[in-house]
Amino acid sequence: MKVISDLERNINVLEIPELGYSTISDHAAVHVLNSTSLAVVILCGHNAHIIERTIRAQDYGAIDIHIHIHQDIITVTI
Repeated sequence: MKVISDLERNINVLEIPELGYSTISDHAAVHVLNSTSLAVVILCGHNAHIIERTIRAQDYGAIDIHIHIHQDIITVTI
């Protein structure tokens, strides 16, 4: 559980250059779903792709990132 909790904290504080260097937590709520996945719930849907690109640009190792455009949710699985 520590690995996914650490990832949650890291994603929350990620800065988004395209949005004035605000953080992910300024634009989304990050929730741990289980020991291997978390959800990033986008507060303002038009920022979803920017937030997804910011997360994908990080070197988190072997993770899978999937975006659900119509629901404004990004899932991250380790």
